[in-house]
Formats: sequence, C-alpha cells, structure tokens
Amino acid sequence: MRIVGDDLFAVNTDPTIKSFGILIKDYKNGEMPGIYCMGGVYETDAFEGTVNPGDDLKVSATGVLTSGVQGSEEVIAWAVSVSGGTLKFRLVI
Repeated sequence: MRIVGDDLFAVNTDPTIKSFGILIKDYKNGEMPGIYCMGGVYETDAFEGTVNPGDDLKVSATGVLTSGVQGSEEVIAWAVSVSGGTLKFRLVI
C-alpha cells in the first residue's frame, strides 16, 4: 500500500514509491480495510512468477508480490516458503 492523499491510499504498483504495508484481502467494499505493516509472517495466494524460500520480494507491476529485486527497488518481504499456490512471507516494511 502507498499513501496517495489525505486519508487515501492505494495498492502500490510503482516500485520507486515507498510502500507502508500489505492490504488484508478480506474486507467489505466501502469499509476501512486492514493493512499488515511493520513485520510479521503472513500467507497469500496473490503473487506471481517463480518465488523460492529466501528470495527478496518486491511489488510487481500488477501490484502483487514477486521476486527479482534489482538495484534500488524496495524489498517488501522475504519468502519463507511456497506450497500449493500459497506463499508464506515475512513482511519487512
């Protein structure tokens, strides 16, 4: 997630903009969603590409986690494991 205005935030699809957390998937439209931030281990099925345990993770162009962090791209998380289409990761933002 990234801040885009007063009391307004959006999914961060720009790796050059600093993220502050990960959106919790289950929330109702129009309600304030939960945001995971400041560490913790979480699971998601919203990731792309090949991710291996220990990989640094970034925000992809489509707004989900992916590996392949390069240069000055921000590391959002570290991959813990991938099993059955579920990624377990440690959030580092």
